[in-house]
Amino acid sequence: MKNYLKVVARHRSLYIFITFFYLAMGISRYAQLLLFQKHNNLINYSLSYSAMAIAGAFAFLIANNLTGWTLQKIVARTIPLYALGMFLRLYTSSPMIAIISGAISGIGASITLLVIRTWLYSLSDQYPSDKDFLISARYTIVQVCSLVSTVLAGVLITLLSNSDQGYIINIVGSSLVMLLISRIDFPGNERIQEQKKGFIYLPNNKQLGILLYLSVLILGIASSLVEPIIAAILRDIGFKVATTTLLTSTFGLITILGSFFYQLPWITKVASRSFIINQTLLLLGIIGYLSVFTTKTGAILVFALSSFTIAGFFILKEIMEYDMFPKNETMIYIGLVQSAFLVGDAVGSPIGTSIYTKYGLNVLFILYAVAIVISTITYSVLYRYMKNKTQ
Repeated sequence: MKNYLKVVARHRSLYIFITFFYLAMGISRYAQLLLFQKHNNLINYSLSYSAMAIAGAFAFLIANNLTGWTLQKIVARTIPLYALGMFLRLYTSSPMIAIISGAISGIGASITLLVIRTWLYSLSDQYPSDKDFLISARYTIVQVCSLVSTVLAGVLITLLSNSDQGYIINIVGSSLVMLLISRIDFPGNERIQEQKKGFIYLPNNKQLGILLYLSVLILGIASSLVEPIIAAILRDIGFKVATTTLLTSTFGLITILGSFFYQLPWITKVASRSFIINQTLLLLGIIGYLSVFTTKTGAILVFALSSFTIAGFFILKEIMEYDMFPKNETMIYIGLVQSAFLVGDAVGSPIGTSIYTKYGLNVLFILYAVAIVISTITYSVLYRYMKNKTQ
């Protein structure tokens, strides 16, 4: 514990930035959803987030052209852009404003996330002994901030339930927090690596870049087949709204506990092996449900296991990527995997929903199991190949 506190103290600017970034993001997202719902404009909300996903998936093309810019300079421009997109979601009735706000937010948020990972990798290069904790702690912060922001936003909206004040305070307040953290000082003078002239970039090894994109795309699809619709599945198999809310909150706490577990040094030191074990554990849980335990309790156990292993999935994946990427092309590779995962996530969710709606939970779980096997094998093989190439 003392070692972890020393790491946090040493890199406090990073952790202050990440914490307030994800808190503001979570508060705004929760308030936006409820505000659009209150005004019967959920369609506009979905348009906004579709635009955000599309813009985010291709934002790395813009980031790759910021050659010679310091990370500080990039954040000073992209965070205000994100804050503007958040603020525009106060206007729920216009589809055009919803789409514009989503596109602006997608560009601002995605480039900022690229900056965060570049910052993490730069610090990991400077402090190799801190690497595993630096990378893994981000996911823990994301999960804790998600839970805390939901509670904070929900309490304020409940207290001011007779008007839109609660929503406005949440959205405007989170936008202002974003503007404030854009002024946080970045240590050093880290810059985006200089690249070749042009707009669309692939790594020097284009074939490898394409293979990595496809591999992470499959990972994104696999990870989003079930997770986004867990609450709907729980309702369909007979749980009341209150019980469903309690269970989904419990799954969120399980994910947080999992994120602490997957930060343990004996796990992160063998990240690739731990990744395979993590995915295999989830696969065995699904097989157990399909073969001998097809009950409500069995489904809850699978969802709990999925909530636990999703923490390992993201933490170990990022640690593996640090070892995979050539240091002189880090930003290009980070951009590729972020884009691929966003696209996969956007594709996987409607596929999972369609399969579940048409064929039921068992068929969805079979597809989930197949996707886990394919994605784990392809990503693990590519990891070993790329790691050997970068050594």
